[in-house]
Amino acid sequence: MTTRERRATWISTYDLHRLDIAVTPLRRLCPDIYLVGTVLTSPDWRDVDVRMIMADDEFDATFGNSLLWETFCLATTSWLRSQTGLPIDFQVQRMTEANERHPGIRNHLSGGRREYAGLGDATPYVCPECGGSGRVKAKGFSDGKPRGTASCPSCARAALGEDA
Repeated sequence: MTTRERRATWISTYDLHRLDIAVTPLRRLCPDIYLVGTVLTSPDWRDVDVRMIMADDEFDATFGNSLLWETFCLATTSWLRSQTGLPIDFQVQRMTEANERHPGIRNHLSGGRREYAGLGDATPYVCPECGGSGRVKAKGFSDGKPRGTASCPSCARAALGEDA
């Protein structure tokens, strides 16, 4: 097997980086955004399939109206195309259907938390503060005791392109 046959994706490193940055605002709605489809398996891909996979109850609460789902998918497709220059096909899917009907390869898009070109050796970025979860323990205002979780400040700065 040659190196070319073992590629993680058939889009360029630069295009993957731009796509990774472009999904950052979407992660506020749902962090589970994936690159899927033929762009992961074939050099002859036609479009770039991006899927947001939501828990069934969250999907139903957010997109109970199919017209809202369709409008969101079309608008997000258009926006991602304008940000990346890639022929994006974006869809939101319920987790149950996504797992049952589409068991293929998924490449998680990290919303800008991955270093360009994987630091040169394809190493995925893992935040030292939260371990990649995007959440850290929140502290109380007066006593400093843990109070649930909060967004990781390092991940938020990285997603905005600031130094972590």
